[in-house]
Amino acid sequence: MPSTLKLLSLAVLVLSSAKVDAQFSISLSCDIFGNASVNLDSSSGGPLQGWALAVCHDSAAIGLISVADGAATATVGAGGGPPAFDTINTFPDGWTVTVVIDFLGCCTLAPGNHELNVMQYDVSSIASGDTTDLCFCSGTLGSPPVAIVVAESGSLIPPAGLDSCCTVAPPFHPDWFYLASNENVAAPPGSTASATVSFSIEPFYGSPGFDTQGFSMGWSASGGTNVSVADPVPVNDLAGINGGTGPSFFGVSNFGADWTVGVVYNFLGGVFIQYSPGSAPVCEAVYSFDGVTDVITISVDDTLGSPPVSNVVVLSGASFAAAGLNPGTITVSVLCESLFIRGDCNDDHIVNLADAVWLLSELFLSGPPSSCPDACDADGDSMVDATDATYILNYRFLDGPPPAPPFPDCGAAADCLTCQHSCG
Repeated sequence: MPSTLKLLSLAVLVLSSAKVDAQFSISLSCDIFGNASVNLDSSSGGPLQGWALAVCHDSAAIGLISVADGAATATVGAGGGPPAFDTINTFPDGWTVTVVIDFLGCCTLAPGNHELNVMQYDVSSIASGDTTDLCFCSGTLGSPPVAIVVAESGSLIPPAGLDSCCTVAPPFHPDWFYLASNENVAAPPGSTASATVSFSIEPFYGSPGFDTQGFSMGWSASGGTNVSVADPVPVNDLAGINGGTGPSFFGVSNFGADWTVGVVYNFLGGVFIQYSPGSAPVCEAVYSFDGVTDVITISVDDTLGSPPVSNVVVLSGASFAAAGLNPGTITVSVLCESLFIRGDCNDDHIVNLADAVWLLSELFLSGPPSSCPDACDADGDSMVDATDATYILNYRFLDGPPPAPPFPDCGAAADCLTCQHSCG
């Protein structure tokens, strides 16, 4: 009887015309990230001495990154090790493998469900909404072409499932969202103020479970006066990886008010972070600006850097697009330069009937204007009108609510109108 190696050599050289044996069935499985596997169901068959496989793909749609032994193949040999003969050949549009478990026949693959090979494909070129297939391709790859067979009792048997495929269908882009926090800052006029903005990552599909390996992002700021940003820093889970030393690579480029960062969790792999809706921020950046009432908008930007840095999250060696779910904002409000008491429209340091009379006279009888409109704004709605006089009267005579802060003591407030009072 020919040896198993010779039989499998025939599988590499000659296409088998034998009828498919349903005792053995092969299948392909794929996920949305380009991970795939070849699986064998031999539950109804006998022990196997080896096999030959071939899997094809559309090289214009995806590229083969790696192919390796699956869990069953890696441990089927003597002493729980790999097979005695295990040769993988790759091509632009697929790969082949020929396996002889043991030349002496002492080791076989017992009947059952087995993972024979695992593959990783680059799916980043697949357009949003498009798909592509991985398929078995007996007699297509190699020179001469490799037939798909399994070896049992010295015979080569074509398994069922030779025409099966699996579909690679990456999720619609964007696959991830980047979010920035909203901050409010009150600053004295003419001063330099600052705010710390947090940046987070969330999956498009809303559920965790994806082992990310890194990411890159870019953020630009618009609005405000003399805005600048310090280099962002990792926080929370990102800062805690690698024994608390943070990511192996955290490369920042600073463009004044804009910035980019590229992050690799660990150069050697094996370090992952899963993000879910509401996950803690991954990094923070401190923005500085002049104390001028304005809104600074911080938005995801894929034009920063040369070449521009893409907004992507990396999973299984492949990148998946990210976009801004909502821009972050820094709302800057200017504090009054002088202290005042809310409701003290006539600047006598007392809130009483006279303040309501003063305000009504100013509004309707061409009376003298107050030197502090903020003080006349008794209800704190940033407007001075008759409702403020009514508010003062209700407070003094009808047990109405007191004026908004600063009251009853001197103080400053955001959103100043014009204030020249001094009541310290």
